[in-house]
Amino acid sequence: MNRILFVRRKKKKPEESLAKNYRVHCVDSDTDAWNVLDKEKFDAILLWMEEDSAIEEKRLTQWKDHVEWNLVPVIAVLPKGSSVTEEDCFEWGMAECLKEPLSTLAVCRRLEYVITLFQQDKKSDINEVEQNDRILNLQHEVIWSMANLIESRDGTTGGHVKRTWTFVWLIGRELLREGKYPDILTKEYFRNMCEAAPLHDIGKIAIPDYILKGTTRLTKEEFEEMKDHAALGGKIIQETMGKIEDAAYLKIATDVACYHHEKWDGTGYPKGLKGEEIPLCARIMAVADVLDALAFRRSYKEAMDIKEAIKIIVDESGTHFDPTIVNAMLAIHDEIEKRVTESQNQMNRSEE
Repeated sequence: MNRILFVRRKKKKPEESLAKNYRVHCVDSDTDAWNVLDKEKFDAILLWMEEDSAIEEKRLTQWKDHVEWNLVPVIAVLPKGSSVTEEDCFEWGMAECLKEPLSTLAVCRRLEYVITLFQQDKKSDINEVEQNDRILNLQHEVIWSMANLIESRDGTTGGHVKRTWTFVWLIGRELLREGKYPDILTKEYFRNMCEAAPLHDIGKIAIPDYILKGTTRLTKEEFEEMKDHAALGGKIIQETMGKIEDAAYLKIATDVACYHHEKWDGTGYPKGLKGEEIPLCARIMAVADVLDALAFRRSYKEAMDIKEAIKIIVDESGTHFDPTIVNAMLAIHDEIEKRVTESQNQMNRSEE
């Protein structure tokens, strides 16, 4: 049996037939109603309105401070002579509006209709959330599959994608904690940036194997061709995800892929952007990418001690890297050093 909270006027008793069809809990004031709602759940609220619309509008503002109206339908009951109109009630967010004199049968029918409709909407919302979760999980799997495919062709050691993702997450989290770039670095931006980080080198899919898998440092000509992967990455993301991703994520994923080789002083590529012209997500990715390149072995070089790698990044603060991001990295250097050491030890064990 559905439960109804009846916020009544002048201790008016619910009609007998209403009490037979529903479990009705009566209260005599808004404060009592809010206290009950903090402890118990109801399927609908019958809210007796006063005569003056200005008073009611102010009253309902207080109700919305105490009750999430999307969690329970509220039905207004208008007494004779009230200046409150049906339009007022619906504008204030009521699910239904009833007027005196009340027919008990009509009240029961309207309650049944409102509760049924509300429960169907809740079920639909749950199904939509579940569907969105499935889509997001699929998107996540596709992104990591694409990233791992690129890494399998690259000459880097395994784990670059996961490690750079970890560095982006750690640095981004610290920037959030410090309140840096608050107009840009929202929680949504942070989430999208972390989701996009594995695709930063997706443009390498268009780079020839002899360059990607070379065992010596690139020649000048080969390096120029390798540089194309940044702009190609942005283009690939736009072409493959443009029709299925939301605009905010697509922008960040494109920026990460296209601009993570830009430098703070404007000497990077592909566009030679300078300072805050470089998207924030790409500036964070730049630190993460170089940190991993220095601290881990490549086919053409040995791994560098993590403390030395961090020192190099600090030395290039203000030239290659955004100083604010470098400072955030320094603030968590102990955690970064720990993660790098763990990864290096794991790689060494796997090679034994």
